[in-house]
Parts: sequence; structure tokens; C-alpha cells
Amino acid sequence: MAPGLTQSVPRTALITGASSGIGAAFALEYARAGCNLILHAPPWEEAILTELSRTLADRHGVTTHTVMADLTDPQAPMQIFKEVSALNIDVNILVNCAGFVHYVPFQEDDWARHEGFLLVMVQAVCHMTHLF
Repeated sequence: MAPGLTQSVPRTALITGASSGIGAAFALEYARAGCNLILHAPPWEEAILTELSRTLADRHGVTTHTVMADLTDPQAPMQIFKEVSALNIDVNILVNCAGFVHYVPFQEDDWARHEGFLLVMVQAVCHMTHLF
């Protein structure tokens, strides 16, 4: 059984970075366990996330919602919180899986890229955890 789940209590997991990688793997495991899902990805991955959402709902009979937001925007965690709050769904589980990868040596990359990395990998994680 996926972490944080019990047989008797309906659960909803919010998973950031759910369109690929470990975020998609968590989404699959929670859906298999019967957990309803709120799946997040950046706007440019909307088609991928929508397809994953449909597939998990159809295969596992869970309710799914998608939320699109670019976590390099410092306002994105609050945007996600407001969208999820409007659904009137109790989020029992938060899985922070959004990631940021770049392969340029630190000193050769511009600061804007590093700042985006910090926003996604540190600030958004802390802010989402605080909000939810």
C-alpha cells in the first residue's frame, strides 16, 4: 500500500510534478491504492498530465483533477492552493515531486536559471508544505 493510506479512510493526494518521472510513479501507486488525485504539472505539460489523469481515473476508478502552474513563479503555490481549495476537497497527502534539471556548470549558467531551480526545489516545496 502507498505511504499514508489506510483501508478505511478515503484519501486525496496532491502530487506536484506528476506528469513524468517519480511524480507520475507516485500518481500510479496512489491510484492503484484507490486514492483520489490532484495532479500538478507546469502549463507546457498540460496534454501529458491530462492524459495521465484520464488513464488513472479510467483504470483505477479514482477521481482525478489537474492543476497547472509554473513553480518558478513565486505565486504558484498560492495559486495551486486557491484552485484546490475551490474544489472543496480535503487533501490528506502532499507529495512534492516537482523537479528542475539543467546540465550547465554552475559558473557558466545565468543566475535566472539558478533562481528558478531554487524556487522549484526549495521555496515551492516549503510553501506548498506550509499551505497544505
